[in-house]
Amino acid sequence: MNAIAVYVSRFVELTPDELTQFTEAFREVRIVKRQFLVQPGFIARSRYFVLKGALRGYVVGDEGQDHTIQFETFFRMLAERSTAYMQRRIISNLTESAPERYDRFLEKYPHVVQRLPQYALASYLGMTTEFLSKIRNRKVKRK
Repeated sequence: MNAIAVYVSRFVELTPDELTQFTEAFREVRIVKRQFLVQPGFIARSRYFVLKGALRGYVVGDEGQDHTIQFETFFRMLAERSTAYMQRRIISNLTESAPERYDRFLEKYPHVVQRLPQYALASYLGMTTEFLSKIRNRKVKRK
């Protein structure tokens, strides 16, 4: 498994096919210290993922001073993962019923559900504690 596959697998659960498809979209580029990834005036037609080290995005002002506008590091992946996770939660809250959200939570985190206070779980799932209690009671009665 290549470096990006190993790294991404630490944070995102992908099937082997998804991982292959994902990694095939990348090619490794090694940049030495103080080397430009993108030259001034060049239009970047690729996206880059930093596995090790950091890149600095900057512009040069009228007086010739560098103005750093961003840093790209491997920590960016964590931020992107968090954003993707929040988007999935929002979509889930908009498209799934409360019982469906509860069932999906049980499937994904079966070991956590008994350790959480009901009010915290209900809040996370976007429902009242009373409604969560009704969902749980219905599940018990069905068994």
